[in-house]
Amino acid sequence: MASIARLNLVGVAWPLCLMKCNQAVQRMKPGEKLEVMFRDRDVVADMVRLVIRTGPCRVRIEKHSTHVSLHLTKIGGTSSSD
Repeated sequence: MASIARLNLVGVAWPLCLMKCNQAVQRMKPGEKLEVMFRDRDVVADMVRLVIRTGPCRVRIEKHSTHVSLHLTKIGGTSSSD
């Protein structure tokens, strides 16, 4: 079972949050998983568009009472085990 990296951006201002998420997704290798947590529910659609454009990634969204979690899996390469 693959480990999941976590990027906690709860409390980080929106433009910086977007930049940090973009950098993390660019560093991901195919098959890697990342959970990105942030507070601003109004930017979920923008964050998902960024991830898919930067990715490509599979994205699952979880909305919690205090934050939103994006569960990302990088797609690509020769591995299709995920």
